[in-house]
Amino acid sequence: MDVYVVSRGRHEQCLTLESLGNLAAPYKITLVVHEDEVSLYTPLAMKHGVKLLAFKYHTIGHKRQLIGEQASDKFVMMDDDLTFFKRKSLADWHLTRFVEGDARRMLDIVDRQLDKFAHVGVSGREGNNRLPASFVHSVRYMRVLAYRKKEYLECEHDRVQFMEDFDVNLQLLRKGYPSSMLTNFAHNQRGTQAKGGCSLTRTKETHALAATKLKQLHEKFVSLHEKKNKTGGEFGSRLEVRVKWKRALASAQ
Repeated sequence: MDVYVVSRGRHEQCLTLESLGNLAAPYKITLVVHEDEVSLYTPLAMKHGVKLLAFKYHTIGHKRQLIGEQASDKFVMMDDDLTFFKRKSLADWHLTRFVEGDARRMLDIVDRQLDKFAHVGVSGREGNNRLPASFVHSVRYMRVLAYRKKEYLECEHDRVQFMEDFDVNLQLLRKGYPSSMLTNFAHNQRGTQAKGGCSLTRTKETHALAATKLKQLHEKFVSLHEKKNKTGGEFGSRLEVRVKWKRALASAQ
């Protein structure tokens, strides 16, 4: 299984590489960047001992499609600002940071799950305590996106500027491919609109357009609502989507 960390505008630090580090061995990590940032990212890649892969792309969806086209039969793409955790035990949902061997164990499980499922994710830290042990199926996953290449390339790509992973998830579900999400492991993100990444092009207006487009593409399974929270700056209030993931899968029956 190929492992890719996707980054832009964050050449000074990559939390995902810091959290995984060489703990992922024997898996080889490739850092994927825009071709105009290769010189900026070269020191970071050398620091972490990872391969650097550059594309000329227009959106995150386009970049992910290019990765999928050149990847092996199974691959996983990760955001660049993640910190990873594991549950203390099968009976204890409390989370603790990764230590040596945990990254490899997580990737081993993702790899094996891809033998059974066309798409696989890892739980976010938020809400992980409410999930059963081991796995849940055909739900929302994000930030850690694992696919079988064949089914991934059956999908249309780059149809929405943001939430493109939701679009691909829904396409696969509607084709009859259930997903699996690991719950004994979790990841955390710095926060909405953190410097770099999607914040370079995402505004409340472009995000709202993407949410509206996602609803148009999956009318029966997506609804819109205004989300409000105390963090996220201008994104503290924004148009968001609610998705009926299991209903999308059932529609393929």
